[in-house]
Amino acid sequence: MTAAYELLKKAEAWSTLESDVTRLLASSEFDAAADRLAASTTSLQVFEGTSEYENAKALMVSLQNQLEAGLSTAVVNAVNKMEFETCKRYYLIFGRIQRESEFKYYYNGIRRASLIKLWSSYGEESAAELSFSDFFSKFFSEFLSLVHAERQNMLKVYPDAQDCLGEFILTTVEALSPSIPQRLEAQREPDGLAALISALGTAQEFVSSASKTLEAMLLFSPGLSTVGGTTPAPRSNSLLRKPSHSRRTSKRFSISQREGGPKLSRTGTGESLDTEFIPAWELSLLEPFLEHQSDYGQLELKYLHHTLLEKSQKRPTTDGAKRFHDTTNDAFGLAEDAIPRCLSFTHTYGTKDLVAAVDEFCKDVVNGCKANCIPSSGSVPSAGSAPAASVPDEDLDYTAEDWSAFQLALRLLEGCRVAQDRLDTLESRIRTRIVQAHRLSSLSIPRAQQHLLTHSTLNSPENQNLLIQWDAGKLNTPLLVQTRKAQVEFTQACQGLVRDTILSPLKIRLSGYAVLGEWTEVDHTQPGTLKLPKFSTSATSTIQSVAEGLLNLPRLFEVYADDNALAFSLSTLPFVGAEQQEQSAGIQEEDQTPEEQNAEIVTSTWLSSLTLSLCAHLTDQILPEITALTPLGARQLASDLDYLSNVVRTLGVEPEVLEQWRVVAELSDGEGIARLKEGKDVGEVFGKVASLRGWAQG
Repeated sequence: MTAAYELLKKAEAWSTLESDVTRLLASSEFDAAADRLAASTTSLQVFEGTSEYENAKALMVSLQNQLEAGLSTAVVNAVNKMEFETCKRYYLIFGRIQRESEFKYYYNGIRRASLIKLWSSYGEESAAELSFSDFFSKFFSEFLSLVHAERQNMLKVYPDAQDCLGEFILTTVEALSPSIPQRLEAQREPDGLAALISALGTAQEFVSSASKTLEAMLLFSPGLSTVGGTTPAPRSNSLLRKPSHSRRTSKRFSISQREGGPKLSRTGTGESLDTEFIPAWELSLLEPFLEHQSDYGQLELKYLHHTLLEKSQKRPTTDGAKRFHDTTNDAFGLAEDAIPRCLSFTHTYGTKDLVAAVDEFCKDVVNGCKANCIPSSGSVPSAGSAPAASVPDEDLDYTAEDWSAFQLALRLLEGCRVAQDRLDTLESRIRTRIVQAHRLSSLSIPRAQQHLLTHSTLNSPENQNLLIQWDAGKLNTPLLVQTRKAQVEFTQACQGLVRDTILSPLKIRLSGYAVLGEWTEVDHTQPGTLKLPKFSTSATSTIQSVAEGLLNLPRLFEVYADDNALAFSLSTLPFVGAEQQEQSAGIQEEDQTPEEQNAEIVTSTWLSSLTLSLCAHLTDQILPEITALTPLGARQLASDLDYLSNVVRTLGVEPEVLEQWRVVAELSDGEGIARLKEGKDVGEVFGKVASLRGWAQG
């Protein structure tokens, strides 16, 4: 009977619900109206399973809407006037009809209105004077001030103020228009990396400060209270739940992709992160940066090139050596500056990309200098456009233009030596600073930032292995491999300029050697006439002149042997054998001072390389241009090569390539034809001479 009575009583209460609530709202008795609706909500189950249930439910929603509408203006006024006791009363009313979120919508929207307006103002004429970095810093400074203020305000309004403040931050970030990702995307210009790094630092500082504010609220938060006589749901999920809002997500990171493993750890740190305890508001602030962090290598390369171009345009010069020195000096300085950028933006997760970007940049710079700073053989600077060059020895047959080119080459080689030192220093600093930062990185990275980076493409096995090996001191191989290759090629090009300048007079003398009349000279002795033996044939005047030039080369190096530029990278000279490379590494004779030994090594190495280069030019470029050889012409060629070989030997060089031509040239027609008929592989030189002598037809 009692149960039936209670059931009839609840049904009767529902019959007067609409009129009661309407009357209470008309008289602004909002508390009473909320109590009436709360009581009826608990009795809604009376209609479950009946045709009246949907009508009753619709009536309840309608009356709740009327209560909210009637109270909304009062809520707005109370929030604007910062009457927080009144706000708390209204929040409890909203809570009794299960509309806490609607109250927060009004409250949060009003409290963040000025901040949203500030964000939207960037890009307008009034804010155009501020850089993006300065604006971003100003905005988040205002944002943090608002968070600090709301810490006090929300404690007066909400029983779960900490959760509400976290939600306030999250919904404020979501309300920004343009969104943070859209703002960041606009900074992906060649010079935008610095702005992105600054913005990330600002966001990380905000996250750190706001997190401390939220943690401090636990000390002052009142005990959980009930709303409308009901026990609130546990607080643990409201602040920490994943955001349900719709916003741009990073292509390189998605929380939904990691649902299978809540426990996260960074290799080597020993720390684990649980996604369930990373607030959604932290992710909303830091996740927009992840796409750009993942592209760090490309952004860094663009930034380096852009910055170097700006520097170069401010310092134009036509002097190749100065341009090379200034450009490489700027480039290596900029490359060193990339290290702190990498650490600030990726916290060592971008180490592999840093190395790749710096290597590509420095390689491009050196290759650009090779094209722009080294004159081609036909464009050696004249005496008027280069520093004044005096001729140290009039007998050496070099013009003032030759000496200008030679001195330019020496200055370029000196620049190579300096650049090599800077390259070694750069590699060392990259390793040292990255290892130091890696050991301390877990202490400085916000947990949300570490979580995002750990599960990004930056945290590749290659990057992890690189850091582990550097930390253990096990990887000492060159880092900037492409740059070192380009540096060697540039050095060889500079050495080539020295070589071409020194050998140019000798090559000019050889230019007409292939068309001398001696090669086709015929023996006019009549048959039956007594042939007198010809014991020797003098060398042609061309070869005698070339030999004289070779013998003068040591005098040239007496002047420049002490020049550090010539001593640089002797191992990259052409035709330098293993023994000479060993000497150039610094081996000294016991009875000589280091200075004497070094000067002797430099001189002998360069003389050897120059002499063999000239011999190669003769045998590869000049002799193949001879179109025919008579027996007398072959005898003359053999005599020339023998004469030149003897001169070459006096310079401490064994002329193997000259000897190959001399031996074949000395063969008689009978010996040559017989060897050809044997069908053995007689080599390229023999084949060429056989063709010139006509042995194939014999």
